[in-house]
This record gives sequence, structure tokens and C-alpha cells, in this order.
Amino acid sequence: MLEPEMDAFVRRLVPGIENSWKGASTDEIEDLEDQVDQELPRFYRWFLSTMGAGAGPLNRYMEHYFAHTILSGYRIGDFDHGPPLLMVARFYDPVMSMHFYYDLSRPVRDDAFIIRGRPRDGVVMAETLREHLGSLILEVTRIDPAPQRCRGVFSYAGTLKPVLDEVLTNLGFQCPVETGLYHGIYERADMAMSCSVHVKPDFLHLLVFRVGGSDSATIRSVLGSIVTETDIEISRLKWEPPLASG
Repeated sequence: MLEPEMDAFVRRLVPGIENSWKGASTDEIEDLEDQVDQELPRFYRWFLSTMGAGAGPLNRYMEHYFAHTILSGYRIGDFDHGPPLLMVARFYDPVMSMHFYYDLSRPVRDDAFIIRGRPRDGVVMAETLREHLGSLILEVTRIDPAPQRCRGVFSYAGTLKPVLDEVLTNLGFQCPVETGLYHGIYERADMAMSCSVHVKPDFLHLLVFRVGGSDSATIRSVLGSIVTETDIEISRLKWEPPLASG
């Protein structure tokens, strides 16, 4: 199997999805490879062969990434940039389409950098498509449905991610999907957290987070431990739904 960790992660969060997901055809995958004249990254080959044509309960979130969606964009000239850029998500807007692209000149962890927006001035939103989709799937299956949620910003005097990894591991969280310094995917039985920031060395001290849990006391306890056990600071905290006053 190309991506055993990601495959197990998706199957666990969406039980039975393997009965309804559908891989892209061999011809579609070859057509995408022809756009860049090279073999696609391992993660992308897993995604395409597993759910590149259908994702069952995740269809509404994954349809922008389906192979036929991407190839139709190429056929109508919606994307006219050649290698090393490859469109991987097509979000049509009559005013300004904000598509996602691989930059295959920057491979990392059997994947590649993801750019959002126009290729010349877009932002690098993730080091890999793996961590981007992992965060998306975690948010729609565990964070968004949680009874209590909050969002905010972690900041630190140095490189933040290793410090956050260590304290959350000590608090019983697991990292089910491989990520780099600009993304974090964390799970515990009673909570889930997703963190990200644009891929830029100036931002290594920051992570924007979303967390969902069973109640505010549980979330407060974890956030409090992060602050007291490290030098990480938390700002711009917003609760969803808002906490009762008093």
C-alpha cells in the first residue's frame, strides 16, 4: 500500500468509506502525469487511485480534487501554466478562481509543496497535499461536529512545532498523519486539533489552531497545560459556540 498511515486514518474517521470511494482511472492518472511529463508524487498516486473519482461521505469536500475536475480545467484552458506546476484542486469562481497547485520542483516526504491562488503570487499553503487533506478530513469529521470548539494562535520565541508536538504527546495526543513544521494534526479520544500556517521561514514561530472537544473544560485544561508547561503563548482565542458569561 502506498500510504498505509493516511489510508488507516481516513478509514477510521469515516467508517465504511472504502465501500463507496472510487479511484481515478489509469487513463486519468496518466493524463495528469502527461501534464508535467513525470511520475506523480507517491501520496498523490495514492489519493488518485483511492478516491480520485469519488469519496463517499466526503464527496462534498473532495470533489474539487477529483481527477476529472482537474482534467476538465486543463481541457477548457482554465490553467495554462506548465511544469513544474500541476493543478490539484479546482475552485471555480466567475471573478477570481483560487485553485491549488503542486509545485513539483519542491518535493518533500514523497509529496510536494501546495500553492493556493495564482501561481506567480500565490501563497504556499502547505508543504504537502497529505497534511492539507489530513487537516481537512480531521476538521470535517471530528472538529466541526464537536459540541465545543475554539480557534486561536499559538506563538513561541523559536521554532514552535517541535515544542507543541512534545507537550501534546505528553498529554496523550497522537499524530496520525505525517506533517512538517508548518502543520499539525493531533488526536485524543476526547479532542482533536488541527494547526497550520503558510510555509514561510518567518512563520516558524506561529501556528493557527482549531480544536474540537467534548466540553470547554476539557479544552481549557489542554490549552492551560500547553501554556504552563512550555513558553508557548495563546492569543486571539474564539469559542464556538461562545461560552456563557459569568
